[in-house]
Amino acid sequence: MKIGIILPYFGGFNSYFHIWMNTVRNNPEIDWLLFTDQIINTEIPSNCIIYSITFSELKKLFESKFNTKIYLKTPYKLCDYKPYYGFLFSEYLKDYDFWGYCDCDLIFGNIRTFITDELLEKYDKLLRRGHFSLIRNSEDINQNFMAFDTYKTVITSPVIYGYDESIKGYHLGFAGELMEKGYRFMMKKDILPI
Repeated sequence: MKIGIILPYFGGFNSYFHIWMNTVRNNPEIDWLLFTDQIINTEIPSNCIIYSITFSELKKLFESKFNTKIYLKTPYKLCDYKPYYGFLFSEYLKDYDFWGYCDCDLIFGNIRTFITDELLEKYDKLLRRGHFSLIRNSEDINQNFMAFDTYKTVITSPVIYGYDESIKGYHLGFAGELMEKGYRFMMKKDILPI
């Protein structure tokens, strides 16, 4: 199965960004789609696709997809937008069976050793946390959030809701909304001993 991981990143990269790029290189079965306003000063692996875009252009793209004004004044607020990437970046993801999001302060081992095709066939969303998740690329799943009113608050408020990580509480969050609609969700404990 083909996986594409989306990472919008704006402002200067941290000092260990080249190490993250090495872990990307060491996962050649996964494509990494990096949307950034930065010039990359390290060797770019063939499975890392760079899209040059400013933060304000990204905001305009998101507003055109939502067809409304959104709150997105700082890149940190992108955390709340991660679960919408399947919808917001749909034209970039059409060739992928799964899409995902990650942070660039992670050092990955060989992801496909643990995330096998068997697991991908079994689940619609793998892993809960915002630093790394994979989601089945289907229009129903990518637009599931629209069945809930939470997203309207998330995209118009300056508050960081942790929408990419919540599962219950004052809002269901992305994973909770998927589970509410009967989608199959895999937690870390399903693949790793605790």
